[in-house]
Order: sequence, then C-alpha cells, then structure tokens
Amino acid sequence: MDTDANVRDLFDRLADVDLLDVPVGESGIPVQDEKGILRQCVPILSVYLDTRPLLSGHQPAARASRVILRERLHQIAQTFWPRGMAYDTVLADANRIEAFLDAAVSPATQGVAIFAGSAHHLFETFLADVPFENHVSALAMPDLFQLADLLDDHEVAVVAVVHTHAARLFVTHRGGMREVRKLSADPKLFHRVRRTNAMNQAHYQRHAGEVRAEFAGEVADEIERLAQRTGATEVIIGGDAVAVPILRQAIEPKIAHLMKAARIPLNLDSPRHAIWEDIEPLLLRAQNAYEHAAVVRLVEAIQAGGLGVAGYVPTRAAVEAGQADTLVIAKEAPLTEEARSELVALAARTGAQVEIIDADAALDALGSVGALLRYRMPEGTPQNATSVQARQEHEHEVVAR
Repeated sequence: MDTDANVRDLFDRLADVDLLDVPVGESGIPVQDEKGILRQCVPILSVYLDTRPLLSGHQPAARASRVILRERLHQIAQTFWPRGMAYDTVLADANRIEAFLDAAVSPATQGVAIFAGSAHHLFETFLADVPFENHVSALAMPDLFQLADLLDDHEVAVVAVVHTHAARLFVTHRGGMREVRKLSADPKLFHRVRRTNAMNQAHYQRHAGEVRAEFAGEVADEIERLAQRTGATEVIIGGDAVAVPILRQAIEPKIAHLMKAARIPLNLDSPRHAIWEDIEPLLLRAQNAYEHAAVVRLVEAIQAGGLGVAGYVPTRAAVEAGQADTLVIAKEAPLTEEARSELVALAARTGAQVEIIDADAALDALGSVGALLRYRMPEGTPQNATSVQARQEHEHEVVAR
C-alpha cells in the first residue's frame, strides 16, 4: 500500500471512532449531542509533532517538540484532576506516546502524528516525510485537521533536469522531493570529430541530433510513466538550453498540458536541496492557484442558487446530512478545535472531500468555511439563510476562544 493509501486508510478509521462517556459524576470532555444534552466524554489525545532536530553546532540538539509535548500532556492531565477515567486515560496514553517516540522514531523522521485513547482501545501512529505543526489536543474525537491537510496536498510534480546526454528525474509531494531516476546516453556518441571534412562534419552533426532526439524520447517516456503512476499535476523541465526544447517536443500530447519550463536554470550537477529551492516557488504558485480556484467554485455555487453554502452552521448542517460534496475550510478559520475537528470528521464519514485553504480574502468574507453541495437544499433550511448578521450570530458560539 502506498503512502497516500496509508494516510487515507488511517483518516477513515479515525473518523469512525465513536464518543465514549465517562462514569456519571466524573469530569471529561463536554460535548452537546444533537438533542442538546451535554455529555462528558473520555478524551482522545491527538499529537502532531515537528520532529526535525534543532542543530547546535554540528550536533543535533534535543527536539523542541518533545518539550512541548511533555508540557501539554501535563497541562491536559491536570484539567481532569481529581482522579477519574479521563485522568487515568490521559496518563496511560501519555506514557505510551513517550515510549513510542523513544523506540520507533528515527532521527531522519520529519513529522509524527499519534492518536491515543486507551479507553477506546485506540493507538494509531503515522511517520511523515514532512514536518507537522506542533499541536497536542484532548478532544472527544481524534483531531484530523492536519491529517486532512496532508491528504489535501494536490501538487504532485515530476521534475526533469536534463542535458543533451543525461537527465535526473524527481517527484515532489507534500513539501519534499525525492530523486527517482538517472538516465544517460553513451557519451562516446557526443565526442567531437576531429580532422573531418565538411561532409563528415555535417554527417556527425546529423547523427548527434538523431542521438539527442532518441535520448529525449527515452526521457519523455519515463516522465510519462512517472506522471501517470504518481498522478502528477505538473511536469517541470529545466536544464540545458539545447536539451530542454528537444525534450518538450518529445513529450506526448496527453501530458503536454502538465508541462512547465522552469524560468530559472536547473543545473544537472546541483544537489537535490538546491534544485528543490529553485522549483519550490513554482509549486507554491500552483498550489495557491488551485486553492483560489476552489474558493471561486464555492462562490459561484452560492451565487448560482443553492449548490453552495457558507458559514459554520449551514456548512455543518450540510456536511452532517451527507449533502456536502466538498468541505472548504480556511487553515486559520476562527473555530474552536472541537468545531473544526468535528467538521472534518463528519466530512470523512459522509464521503465529502476536504479542501484546506491557506489564505483567501473571499473565503474569509464567507466566514472562513463553506461547502459545495451534491444537490440543492430545500427552502427554509439553515443553509439558505441569507442574513449575514444571523449567520455571524450562529457562528459566534463556535469561534476560537
């Protein structure tokens, strides 16, 4: 199973975790059910860590995330004092989390996600090749927001750095890049022919051109295979000024629409991190364009009459009813952790996609959250409320404290 499938499988399993009540009279996570009854629920710890080491000189220093983790776990445990089911659960889960980090996380790991709830018989982990934002929460259900953000990374790109007789191919995903293939033609074919007459020199030039075109075809075939296998949304080509046009001509029409030429030269001999720094701005612009397009679709759906909703209350109602096709939510949406996590979990349970937007003024004006709908809502439902003031009053209850 590939990494995306692993993340999706974990996401779906966590979305199906049910609430569990603490014994009567004990403190827990307060949750109001659909009937308005307040329940005290057993906490589930959701831990996201940036596990990259801080460097001190040439030696890695202690990971700051471990300090943050210990402080947060202590703070969370104290909120459930005196002893009870919630308190005992947090202590047991905290010990298991620390043991896992000591035993199973290598120095090369960039990010770790852990979801622990001993009363739910839950302990799920994910080691990522990109860092998470340090965050530790205790909610009645797993906090899936950063996991959803990881799944929402659409910008998979194949990067080709080419020369007339060599090429390096990379695949980018989730803020990182790995080299997958090196290709080279026989350099003897490109040796200069000395002491030849004009006819022989012309023959050599034609032959060299044929060899370059043949090699470009091999590289193009490999790029096409990579793009299809990874579901790439872009193909970025850079390198030698002679080789790039030949390769662009060789690429099949079915992936030509994905192709972009790097506006900055890419050196075949550059280290991977230098190539990444060169192309990262291109990927960020593409990601921003994709996210803006999602917001435009939401605005147009609302304007078209009923195929889009905005604001927390209408959006939650649509997602809970299974009518939302896509949940669109700002990364910095002013919602409580509980409200944000619940929206994402409901979307997962009802098969809705989740689009997480970094920053967009149009989405902010709509309350930072909305949904594209599978079908129009009946008149009179909360989704059709047109009063901005009424919507804001509803949402005031769930804005971040």
